[in-house]
Amino acid sequence: MSNRRKLLPALALLLLAGLLFWRAHAWSHLIQAMLPADSRPLAVAFPAELLDGTARAALIQDAAAAGFPHAALFRDAGVTAYAGPATCLACHPDVAFTDADGAERREDLLANLTRSAHYRFFTRHRDNVYGFDGSLADDFPMGKINRPCPKPGSFAMTAWAEIVVTQRGDTLSEGCGQCHIGGQPQAPLGEMMPFYGTLPVEKDAIDCLICHAARYDMDRKQVVPTGDGRWRWDQDRTLRAALTVGRPTAQA
Repeated sequence: MSNRRKLLPALALLLLAGLLFWRAHAWSHLIQAMLPADSRPLAVAFPAELLDGTARAALIQDAAAAGFPHAALFRDAGVTAYAGPATCLACHPDVAFTDADGAERREDLLANLTRSAHYRFFTRHRDNVYGFDGSLADDFPMGKINRPCPKPGSFAMTAWAEIVVTQRGDTLSEGCGQCHIGGQPQAPLGEMMPFYGTLPVEKDAIDCLICHAARYDMDRKQVVPTGDGRWRWDQDRTLRAALTVGRPTAQA
């Protein structure tokens, strides 16, 4: 009986954690259900590039000769294709950093990323909208995703992934999503809501390589149809690009 009593607190905590996880997941889906249909995330299929051993070895040799250290790491780890964030997280599950107070911290890498202004297009950590004279324009945190009118050009969602035809007849891919790391048909609008938890389909579509791969092919970053009447940005998820990952540079 005593052993059972000892297990009760642990079981209660486990049940509570499961309930909180379920509620957070359900809450995120509820938020998405309230968004316009064309703004909801979807499961994006990025086909993995499958190369034979000879082609793969040639790419690894070329990247190693160019001084990219991940070439040897990929070879030794047996990585044969790049499958998006999951490939990165297999070796980089967390991140160490110094916070604003100077304290050393370590946390889940993907959680850290999806809470950042880099992913969200806004931040809750500081007031960040200033006027042309340098004075604070709004006394609450804002960004490109949640600025109200009349600030022109501020809504990333109005120009995320567009097909533009020029007067000469050229078809161009345009929009904020070209350089953004999110891979959905729209900016991550759910992140504006309190207690929102980034959905798995949103995490899976993140474009890690656009910032981290020196040989990222921007010609692959094109607007493509989703099949339901929407548009999204394609990505370069080739092994050639993945072998050249490193710290982002100004050029990235």
